[in-house]
Amino acid sequence: MMDNSKQKGDSMSLSGPPRSGKRGEWVYYMRGNKQCRRRYVRPRDPRTPAQLRVRQTFGAASKTWSSPGLSPQERQEVRAAAKKVQSRPRLRQSGHLFGQQYFVQQACLKKGKAQG
Repeated sequence: MMDNSKQKGDSMSLSGPPRSGKRGEWVYYMRGNKQCRRRYVRPRDPRTPAQLRVRQTFGAASKTWSSPGLSPQERQEVRAAAKKVQSRPRLRQSGHLFGQQYFVQQACLKKGKAQG
């Protein structure tokens, strides 16, 4: 007789309200319209030069937004532009971007075009 049950740690579908993220040793995610979970596996961090450049750009953009380097007028303009951009749906929810998210996104895109 063969055992067709899932092995411990295999992905599986779940019922209940949607959830996402890591809880204990499990990672919850949506696949289509199904709620699934799998065991957490620590990702590799190869620290390639390209990856380090992206991280540096992201960090610099976040620091610029958090520092007093932007005038209140500039911040207001960024916030107004951010309200026109819809976030990617996650757990069937979506909304406009916040000013900081939009600022960092635009800074990273600008830096990527300059290097590419």
